[in-house]
Amino acid sequence: MKKFFLPILLLVYLLLKNANAGVIPPASFSEVVEKSMPAVVNISTSTLQKVIKKRQQLDMDNPYDILRDLFEREFSLNPHGGEQSAPPRKAISLGSGFIVDPNGYIVTNNHVIDEADEINVTLSGEKGLSYKAKLIGKDPKTDLAVLKIDAGGNLPFIKFGDSDKAKVGDFILVIGNPFGLGGSVSVGIISAKARNINSGHFDDFIQTDAAINVGNSGGPMLNTDGEVIGVNSVILSPSKGNIGIGFAIPSNMVQYVFKQLKEKGKIVRGQLGITIQDIEKGLADDLGLKGVRGALVSGVLKGSPAERAGVKIGDVITKLDDKIITSASQLPRIVGEIELNKKANLEIFRDGKVINIQVNVEKSKEEDTITSSNDVGIAKNTSVFGMQVQTINSKLIKKFNLKDSARGVLVTGVERGSLAAMVGIRAGDIIVSVNKKEVTTAKEFDAITSSIKKSGKGSATFLIARGESSFFVSLEDN
Repeated sequence: MKKFFLPILLLVYLLLKNANAGVIPPASFSEVVEKSMPAVVNISTSTLQKVIKKRQQLDMDNPYDILRDLFEREFSLNPHGGEQSAPPRKAISLGSGFIVDPNGYIVTNNHVIDEADEINVTLSGEKGLSYKAKLIGKDPKTDLAVLKIDAGGNLPFIKFGDSDKAKVGDFILVIGNPFGLGGSVSVGIISAKARNINSGHFDDFIQTDAAINVGNSGGPMLNTDGEVIGVNSVILSPSKGNIGIGFAIPSNMVQYVFKQLKEKGKIVRGQLGITIQDIEKGLADDLGLKGVRGALVSGVLKGSPAERAGVKIGDVITKLDDKIITSASQLPRIVGEIELNKKANLEIFRDGKVINIQVNVEKSKEEDTITSSNDVGIAKNTSVFGMQVQTINSKLIKKFNLKDSARGVLVTGVERGSLAAMVGIRAGDIIVSVNKKEVTTAKEFDAITSSIKKSGKGSATFLIARGESSFFVSLEDN
């Protein structure tokens, strides 16, 4: 008898264990929906757009055109020719949002309400009451905005959850106003976290396969406890319809932005004064970094807090105030959330060693350039990596529209199919350093690259300046 019951008991145990682990989905999400739906709102905006009608080109060989021109001028329909204004027309857009405070504060996307002359919020429920909303503040950098409606208070609202605790594979729900249909619910899982989709400095999206469509923007992404862990913001689709790749702004970022916009009406961020980039395996190997993580410093702004603290180009920031930095996209968000004029601790990997630097977080400035001194002279060279380079001189500055202060070695040509071409180096780029060694002439560049080739290593890390930005690339000559 024991032999009969033991397998059954074991099977029951495994089923219960898997159910507790979340492998078996709940039978229904109705409780979460019933609790959350009343706080999700539809947002409609209207914008008066001035319409300019271009006058048709006049053909003096066409008698009808001559008569039309005479008629327009005689009756002052378009006496001066050229363009004429038509009556303004109203453009309407639809989106979603959700109430986060019983007094009527609403979170949505900036792109839902941007440039709107009028914002209307419609509540869920049978009555579907509508209110004109006041824009409290917006933050284009994170694509977030805060609205407020006066509806007498005591409104249903949704609480924020901790997006850092959400895990890939967790079930989530998204609620919104797809294609103007009103409150609509979709279910999926978290497909990935910390996604960088190159939409700005604060890319740190939660990716999901839940159905997100046009009109869902600004709606909440909820965990199974009914807490907001993200704001639906972007879909990746050639048809503008759902293909199972949608992105939400993490709730921890949203809470920070909401608090500042509610209290100040604007965002005041801190900054270190550096430009950074992600680290690929080739760069990690060249830097002697075990594991591919951290933010690589590719530029340090002159006079910035980072420069005063001793941060250098080529440093890898691995921690900020005990928060591990796994990608470059994380760092601006974390720095931006630090109180202004507060000291922050940077853990930096430099020349094979880990060091700690105290840096003061100051009010953000928009300058992201690196200044350098001028250089003269000319020499030509074709490197082993397929680049033609010259020492920067006045003629090249004029030809490539460079700054007078440009310094380094200019890439004047890239061979098709070469290693340099494959990593995106192009004519007009300036090579500032090779393997952390500054190069100011083509002769120096030739000496360093020749030495690399002779050593048999065949790989090098280049610091490239392009326009107002700079970045590292790693090339390996097989």
